[in-house]
Amino acid sequence: MSISESIPGPMNPPLVISRDLFFRCFALFWTIALVGYTWNSRGVMSANDASRWDTVWSLVEYRTYEIFDTPQYGDKQQLDTIDKVVRRHDQKTISSKPPLLPTVLAGFIGIMKPIVGQPITKDLRIPDKPSIPGSINIYTKLGIWVFQILPFLGTLWLYKRFLDALRLDAFTWTVCLFAAGFGTLVTGYLVTLNNHVIAATSGLAAMYHLWRILAGQKREWWRFAFVGLLAGWTAANELPAGVFVVGIGLTLLYVDFKKAIFGFGPTIAFVTAAFFLTNFWAVGDPNDPWNVKNYIPAYLQKDLYQKDANGQPSYWARKDKSGIDALNDHPEPIHIYALHSLVGHHGVFSLSPILFYAVIGIARGLVGRSSLPTVMAWIVMLASAAVFGFYMLVSDQRNYGGFCHGLRWMQWLSLIWLLYLPSGIAPWVGGKQGRWLIGAALAISMLSMFDSWYSPWSRSWIHRVLLFHGVIDY
Repeated sequence: MSISESIPGPMNPPLVISRDLFFRCFALFWTIALVGYTWNSRGVMSANDASRWDTVWSLVEYRTYEIFDTPQYGDKQQLDTIDKVVRRHDQKTISSKPPLLPTVLAGFIGIMKPIVGQPITKDLRIPDKPSIPGSINIYTKLGIWVFQILPFLGTLWLYKRFLDALRLDAFTWTVCLFAAGFGTLVTGYLVTLNNHVIAATSGLAAMYHLWRILAGQKREWWRFAFVGLLAGWTAANELPAGVFVVGIGLTLLYVDFKKAIFGFGPTIAFVTAAFFLTNFWAVGDPNDPWNVKNYIPAYLQKDLYQKDANGQPSYWARKDKSGIDALNDHPEPIHIYALHSLVGHHGVFSLSPILFYAVIGIARGLVGRSSLPTVMAWIVMLASAAVFGFYMLVSDQRNYGGFCHGLRWMQWLSLIWLLYLPSGIAPWVGGKQGRWLIGAALAISMLSMFDSWYSPWSRSWIHRVLLFHGVIDY
């Protein structure tokens, strides 16, 4: 044996990339996947997003909140939707969705219209000929990219910074990043316009900056103001998030009364004023401006749902509704409804089991066994309990949010819960079995997310399995 053969060469070091580089690659893949998918998908997927796009369309093209979704309007005919109501004072049809988001979106579309160079039109369908795509598909995708995908990408970056500050092991850091990017149904809902993902991104950003104020002693005036803007925008898109806003406001008052009053206060007041003002423009009677009903969102006023523009019973007033909407008139027992909302076909934890570990982390945070301030865990817990309790015990909507993946009213909280995922999986990462269980929970969560991409406004994979085996009939 030669001397060269007897002396071993240098060992090749293992290939290890920095977490910053890994995140850049992860974010690039995530962006390409979402933008690429939405580029080739339908711009409008359901009556829910059609209702909002009709409002945007009317504001941009006709300067009115009235929507024109029936054949009687001829060339003005817009996207069909059942999410609509009729105003009392002039019997005009409007969207039942809160108008602030469509109003802001209409401002953006109005800016983009000269660049695109096309009026808003929908697909032209001629018998025996191919459908001619309308410009509505261009505008909807631009809106989704700017108002949903871009903010979500920003929250991913904030979440990465949060994880880095905790100095986690590689396994926990990677699991948390994949859970944020692909492990919740929020990512699935990014492909269609909706208020839930918008509230999710602003809610997480608000909690991130609250954490910086409390734990990092970052108490600049602008940060207090920014938290107010983010928290207000969250509540404007998810009204039950008012509990969340109150919790943050009280905490900031205790931390720094002056900055809370003059930083947080004005921005939360600005969003609140915009919410009620746009609601007055859409719903209110200008001849009776002091009527409180002018400022209450349309979907909270049941009498507006009774008739359509022709004076006939509306879809929501009829007793012959089919499918899952029939549950509003023939509700399931509350224990069955709660069961399916938690671990059934719309289950928060059956479709996204990785969130179970996040809830463990919240529970640990309530007793001070988390790196986050205890008050944050209480804010999250009380907001979550209030939202779930409202839709279980107070709301008369008992249809799980309709044909949709997951309990969509709770989704804005799922990203906030992920702040506690590192603490929730900490007791289990030391053993191989614990890591396998965490990996399995993440894999099922990602499966549910990818299953929702075709259209979140459809039955989940668990819903389809139960329907196939006759466990449910809706």
